[in-house]
Amino acid sequence: MHLPLRGALAPLTMPGKAPTTLPNGLLNYWKLDEASGTRADSIGGKTLTDNNTVTQAVGKIDFAGQFTAATLEYLSASDSGLVFAAVDFTVAAWVWSDALAGANADGRGIMSVHNSDAIGDWDIRALSTGRI
Repeated sequence: MHLPLRGALAPLTMPGKAPTTLPNGLLNYWKLDEASGTRADSIGGKTLTDNNTVTQAVGKIDFAGQFTAATLEYLSASDSGLVFAAVDFTVAAWVWSDALAGANADGRGIMSVHNSDAIGDWDIRALSTGRI
């Protein structure tokens, strides 16, 4: 599973300010504000593993993960607890791309879940046209 994302974001009361409380029922919340290495889950304890040295950049709130496509950087976690087959669910991310040019026909992945049994798989991608 690849999870290049800013975190599952809670409603904000003021633009540009971190939430003081997170909504009930939220399963995972990754701020991605660590400089490098594993990324902590503030709620569910599902740590993300750093693959190919994801770094840090200034984010919308504090810091964010910076992913370089040329070196195939991504964050990953086991699919345990992230399968949503046949149920409604919501994911959210703040994404800024400095270059979509060169993306293949499938676009650049923002976040996805791919399980060994292919049940509940999903993808969110940015296409080279700028469409999600």
